[in-house]
Amino acid sequence: MTANRRIDVRMLGEAEKRRDGDRLVTFIPMRVKKRGFRKLLIGPKPTGAALREETHPDSPLIKAVARAFSWQRLLDEDSINDTNELAQREKLDRALVNETLRFTLLAPQIIEAILAGRQPRTLTLQHLRRGRL
Repeated sequence: MTANRRIDVRMLGEAEKRRDGDRLVTFIPMRVKKRGFRKLLIGPKPTGAALREETHPDSPLIKAVARAFSWQRLLDEDSINDTNELAQREKLDRALVNETLRFTLLAPQIIEAILAGRQPRTLTLQHLRRGRL
């Protein structure tokens, strides 16, 4: 019936919908956050069921944490003498092996959040390897 229906999204106020003639106006509280050269739109925090469903598993990070605990077990069981031997066996740089092994020192709550995909978006493999927490 109304072919000219338009949707306006404004960035101020509380989330609210209302009809204004033949337009549907939606107000969503959002803010713009700069991340380097990018701009990121930050919406309202989810509540209730939406909060439980918001997960974003980071596969490389999960694999690195699993690998770290696997390597630590090998070192604890004396299957491997030191990180040099581990690096040679895995054909990796010794520094990379040492950086990855530090993941076993993370707090249990952080490890649980990573495995469940509830870690902050800024908690990435690159940040953890470089020691940026």
